[in-house]
Parts: sequence; structure tokens; C-alpha cells
Amino acid sequence: MASQNTLYERLGGEAGLTRIVGDFLDQFFKHDRIQNPLVVKRHEAAFHPELKRQWVAFVSQATGGPKRYEGRTMHSSHVGMRISDRDFDTTIDLMRESLERAGVERSNKDELLELMQAQRKHIVDKETAAQE
Repeated sequence: MASQNTLYERLGGEAGLTRIVGDFLDQFFKHDRIQNPLVVKRHEAAFHPELKRQWVAFVSQATGGPKRYEGRTMHSSHVGMRISDRDFDTTIDLMRESLERAGVERSNKDELLELMQAQRKHIVDKETAAQE
């Protein structure tokens, strides 16, 4: 019996990632927990299918899948948005909840969230974080 070695495979491949990312973005776009007005404005203006495609590609690449993310760097995508640690933590919480709703095993959930956490240094605005 072949084992599912990559996190991508353990998350259900493209279908699994698409479902998880779709749920995550649906929650994110509700804005009820996202309080940063610059983030809200950016996401209101975003073309949601394209943003979803980019998220799936980013997570695919990060988890050993075949899709490659070809968008801007995490820093250049988020610079000027004054993203705080609290904003970033809310995003992590929303993804955690989506992974739980999808029934993702704890070890796989933790592994994906750790990959997301590694992006904090590229996304959180150091000046905003210092003011918290």
C-alpha cells in the first residue's frame, strides 16, 4: 500500500486544497473577525476566483504539490497594509477552523499552520506590530 508522503497528498491533493482554501476564504471575506480596514478594502476589491487560485497554488507549492505559485512575494503583496500580529493570528485561526471543518488530522493541520506561520516575517508590518 503506497503511503501519502507529501502534505499536499495528505490534505487531499488539489480537490482537498481547493475545498479547504474555499472554506477559508469564505470565512475571511465575511470580515466579521478581520478588523484591519486596509485588509478589508483590499479583499473587497479582489477578484475572488483569482485570489482562490493563487492561494491554492501557494499552498500546493508549500506542501509538495505540483502547482507553482507565480504571484508576487508575500512581502510585496502585503506591504503598506499595516498588518499586525493580531491580524495575522486571526488569519491563522480562520485557517485552523477550516482545516478542522474539513476533518484534517491534527498532525497535518499543525504542519500546514506551521508553514503559514513561517510567512509572518514577510507579512506583518514591524511598525504596526511594535505599536500593539
